[in-house]
Amino acid sequence: MVLGVELGQSACQGGQLCVGQHGDGAEPHLHDHRYRALPQNALDAAGRIDTPVLLIAGSENGLWLDSQKLCHEALARSQPQLDVEYREIPGYGHLDTFFGRAAALDVYGHILDFVGRRR
Repeated sequence: MVLGVELGQSACQGGQLCVGQHGDGAEPHLHDHRYRALPQNALDAAGRIDTPVLLIAGSENGLWLDSQKLCHEALARSQPQLDVEYREIPGYGHLDTFFGRAAALDVYGHILDFVGRRR
């Protein structure tokens, strides 16, 4: 399984990856009841992950900065038994890794390789 998680980092403290908080200071979880089902710290349920995880980010992602890299570091530290990898794609922005003009050439091969090595 390929999993990418984007979590806002600026509102989080103490090494937590927080859900429902964004880098612009907005806190939609205060007004949207759907956030109540989510853990305060996204890593609280990390021990339940039982599948390989591939995190992909573009090096020019100005929206979420290094959230994928931070998520990889946090998962590797808190769940050392977890098969988790991080790939940064040079020159790609926020959603370019999936919808970019050359994503099929520059990105999809990383996904296929990741899945193929786990067959």
